[in-house]
Amino acid sequence: MVTTAVAAVAGAVPPARKAQAVTVATTTALPPTLTRRQLLAAVATASTLPTAAASAAAPRFAEIPGSGGVKALDLREGSGEIPAVGDQVAVHYYGRLAAKQGWRFDSTYDHKDETGDPMPFVFTLGSGKVRYRSH
Repeated sequence: MVTTAVAAVAGAVPPARKAQAVTVATTTALPPTLTRRQLLAAVATASTLPTAAASAAAPRFAEIPGSGGVKALDLREGSGEIPAVGDQVAVHYYGRLAAKQGWRFDSTYDHKDETGDPMPFVFTLGSGKVRYRSH
C-alpha cells in the first residue's frame, strides 16, 4: 500500500501561514476619521501582499486532469514507491472551496476510527471506484 498526503480544492486556496508580527507606524498624515477597523483592514491587506522572496517560494496548485477544475497541492511527499494502476492507495486530504473563502467541505482528519486516529481515504488506483478504509 502506498501512503501520500494531498490537499484538493476547487480553485486555488493558499495554505494557512503562521502569524507574523506587524509594526504599524502612525503619522500625522493619517486622516482623523480613520477607524480601528479601517486600520486593521489596511494592515491585514498589506501583510498578505507577497514579497519577492515569498512569491518565489509560494506553493503552486496543479489542476487535476479531467476533474472539471479541481486543483491539488502536495503538502507532504508520500512514503513508499510511486503507485501504478491497480495499486491500493491511502491518502489524507483537506477539501476546501475557493469560492467560499476556503471553506473546508471535507477532511480525512475529521473521520476517526475506533481508536480516535484519522482514517485515510483508500482506493484502488485507476479503478474508478473509491471507499473509506474500515478498521
